[in-house]
Amino acid sequence: AGMEPAVFEVFDISGRLRITHRLESASPGKQLLLLPGGGGLESGSYFVRLSQGSQQTSTKIVLRR
Repeated sequence: AGMEPAVFEVFDISGRLRITHRLESASPGKQLLLLPGGGGLESGSYFVRLSQGSQQTSTKIVLRR
């Protein structure tokens, strides 16, 4: 990892990619990513994945509007 670009992705419950955002200067520590208008997502369950180099992590989120 390190200074490699990171990729933030959001998938709907059916596994369709809904949002992808490349973070060019992703350094260690907390990051803030704003999605204007919620990225066009409706209320519901989604999976979020963050990848950088050979590392990745994912989690399920619930969006309520």
